[in-house]
Amino acid sequence: MKKKPNSIYVSGPITNTANHVKEFKEAVEYLKQQGRKPLDPLQIKPSQEMLSQSAEWAYYMKAAIKMLMEADGIYMLDGWEGSRGARIEHLLAQELNIPVYYASEDHKYV
Repeated sequence: MKKKPNSIYVSGPITNTANHVKEFKEAVEYLKQQGRKPLDPLQIKPSQEMLSQSAEWAYYMKAAIKMLMEADGIYMLDGWEGSRGARIEHLLAQELNIPVYYASEDHKYV
């Protein structure tokens, strides 16, 4: 039997997405109800080093990838395919054999 992951990184579209805060919050609550420790990239705090929009995105992605590296799995929210950052996180998880779970699928294995 496959061991259930404890810490799950939540990934999905953020930039230019109106409901991202609500969607991430719902995913975090769902994962907590499942007895998991959600890792939420929306909790990353800004830094003084962010000088432009592109530098801001890179700053958050670097911090998010560090968070992902602490996870036992990654939980992909609907619409992740349209997000450059989420696609990077998905690919990285696959390449590093981090289990990938999808919100659109049956959740019983999360």
